[in-house]
Amino acid sequence: MRRCGFSADVSRVLTRRLVHDEQGIALVLALVTLVVLSLTTVAVLTGSALNHRSSLRSAEAKRAFALAELALAYAQGSVYSAASSHKSPLLGDQPLPAQAGGGSGTYSANVASDGVTWTMVGTGTFDGTTRTVKSQANVPSQDLVQDKSVWNYLYADSTAGKSANTCETTINGGTTVSVPLFTRDNLCITGGAHFTGTQIEVGGNLTVNGGANVGTSGSPLDTLNIAGTKCTNGTLTVTPTTGVCDGTHASLYASHVGTTLGLNPGMPTVDLAQKYSDEAAAAKSGCPAGLFDNDSTLNNSMSAATLTAKLFPYSYYPAPLSYDCFVGSNELKWTQTSTASSNGTLYVSGTFYFDGSLALGNGQQILYKGQGSLYFTGTASIAGGASICGIAGCTRSWNPDVNGLILIFGCWKNSPESNPSSPTLTSAQNGTYCLNIGGGDTVQFGSYVATDYQLAGGGTNMGPVLAKTLTLGGGGSTLIPFHTMPPGTPLNTQNDYIPATPPTNWNG
Repeated sequence: MRRCGFSADVSRVLTRRLVHDEQGIALVLALVTLVVLSLTTVAVLTGSALNHRSSLRSAEAKRAFALAELALAYAQGSVYSAASSHKSPLLGDQPLPAQAGGGSGTYSANVASDGVTWTMVGTGTFDGTTRTVKSQANVPSQDLVQDKSVWNYLYADSTAGKSANTCETTINGGTTVSVPLFTRDNLCITGGAHFTGTQIEVGGNLTVNGGANVGTSGSPLDTLNIAGTKCTNGTLTVTPTTGVCDGTHASLYASHVGTTLGLNPGMPTVDLAQKYSDEAAAAKSGCPAGLFDNDSTLNNSMSAATLTAKLFPYSYYPAPLSYDCFVGSNELKWTQTSTASSNGTLYVSGTFYFDGSLALGNGQQILYKGQGSLYFTGTASIAGGASICGIAGCTRSWNPDVNGLILIFGCWKNSPESNPSSPTLTSAQNGTYCLNIGGGDTVQFGSYVATDYQLAGGGTNMGPVLAKTLTLGGGGSTLIPFHTMPPGTPLNTQNDYIPATPPTNWNG
């Protein structure tokens, strides 16, 4: 019994000591608190690091995405700029220009196997993060458009004078030219001639002397471009744009003087054989016998006298002559207005081909109406006060958009030509101009001349001219522009590219 009592006493003593001794419990609590605080600190620091890393990656991704969007804009630009530059869009990966904020990117534009759908891709990379965006558009469709700009000028296509140091295009003899002039060769303005137009484009050298003038101090040309190495004004020869050829000195005044041609037109190509063949195959009605040809062969077989009498027939008695000729859907109608002469009215609608030459004289007055083109294998001479005009009296009120005519001359010399596959052509060097207007004549039509053109003897031309060479002397040229070219006009063509649709199907 005593032993058991001792044990109970010991137990009570130990319990009492533990209850009153706080030192051990404080230590335990301190250790537990330290562990909890340590774990909390680690958790906070770990979360902060993860958030910082996530924020950094998000910024990198945004920067990479911005670069990709920029690259896509370049890709789209390569496709859409083709519409204005007439070039093919870039193919394959192209690098972005260097970016101030760093990073890199590429862009590409590639067409699918259907030949229609273009996929434009932009990629951006920043600090190892890459993003890609895409969009699609229809391929810029190629459109063949007609270019009529060359018909805004007196245009000379020859370049033979450059090497020979001669002028293939000349203005002299008191002539006044008030129309834009473009020559690919040397240009000489001399002998008291006056140029009062708005623009001269010279592919070679320019000479102004002999009392001639280009513009005035009060009314200078707007544009003078001289692509050659020499410009002569009076007795002095200098480099274009300098000295007496800077546009501010007597005899040569221009507001803008340059050394690069402002445009690059050319002579349109004319296929005489095809035009002849097309007409020969067409159904005809109401046409005088032999009006277009007299031997069913393209060989310039109709003399000028014969063809002119067929085209503009007249009768003294008993009544004026007339005809109403249809070639397919094209119509050519002649009405003689006086029994005393071949004066009359010619209605033209469409394109017609005559295998020969034309000659007007003895005061013939031809008034035409309608819109069309007349092709001649040979040449033309208009003299003796004759006229072909689109308005009564040949006044400056002529509107070629209402009554507009284009005459095209192949300039074959021989009649008939024994070798049509390689015909002999007229040449001003041998004294034969393909189209010669003089003697107080007035014409109101556009002219396409395969070789050489001359306006002389007080003649007046109010229409544009395309020729190999131009000789303007003793007459005047005042251009009344065609805004709508008549059917059958020889025209240049060029490819145009027009995006079919805006970008679609963006993804990235």
